[in-house]
Amino acid sequence: MPPWTCWPAATSHQPDALDESGYIVLLDAMMPGMDSIEVPRQLKLMPQTAHIPIIFMTGLTETEHLVAALEAGGVDYVNKPLKPKEVLARMQVHLQGARRAVRLMLLVTPASHQGERRAPDVADFAGA
Repeated sequence: MPPWTCWPAATSHQPDALDESGYIVLLDAMMPGMDSIEVPRQLKLMPQTAHIPIIFMTGLTETEHLVAALEAGGVDYVNKPLKPKEVLARMQVHLQGARRAVRLMLLVTPASHQGERRAPDVADFAGA
């Protein structure tokens, strides 16, 4: 049995279908409905999902697609056909980074604000 659980989002029209129980998003760059570049933008706007790493999956290989995905909030980009071991390794790296960032955020965020979920920002670590 795999050491993870997968919750598919209902549709690309509902980026808020995710909540704080999500730890990583594998996002198909070619999906019906909402533009896949808009999904990470929406997720990054919501405090409960802003910290979640987003990895794009696609058959598109042009540089402008990669750059657009990363600028929209993606942390990585994997090409199809997917190589499961590579995808799992990348997921592990990004999950570890996200967990470190959340732990650091909790260290630098005053106790009165720790109930507010938000993504760590570079400014949070400027004095560290």
